[in-house]
Amino acid sequence: MSEDRQSELQNLLGEFPRLKALHDWAAERAISIEVEPAAIASDGYDPRLLTISSPNKSPIRFVAFDEYIEARSDNIMLSLILLENDVDEINYGEDLKYWAGVNFLDAENAIVKQVYADNLKARDALFEAYGPIPDARFNWELEMGIDAGDVLRALNFSVASKREL
Repeated sequence: MSEDRQSELQNLLGEFPRLKALHDWAAERAISIEVEPAAIASDGYDPRLLTISSPNKSPIRFVAFDEYIEARSDNIMLSLILLENDVDEINYGEDLKYWAGVNFLDAENAIVKQVYADNLKARDALFEAYGPIPDARFNWELEMGIDAGDVLRALNFSVASKREL
């Protein structure tokens, strides 16, 4: 990472402690996320397949529902916040009907049931491999496009490793 980019990143992280906590968590674990369309239809949000990986760990695949269609591989922070939000929805009572409802899915559909079951397994694998994701949600800021929401959208670099900081 160039010196200018390092300085830019340091300034952003200094301004937003929750982003710094999330960044440091991902950097310590050398996490990367690939984002691609998921093979499930939603009447509301854009389904995205997030593949979370790091050296010496098996990739974990999780289908998340991107309300603002913003998750992308070169913005790990935004993708991690999407992942965190969707893991929270899975955790909320571990209820297929609730999860399907908030994601505009048909809870009776066999594919939806399979994605839900796969996401439960992925959530467990994620926690086992990496521990809990730090609370760095910026839902209001993202929805309103203010403060940290603007910063998150502007980021176009992956998480720096600890040695780069």
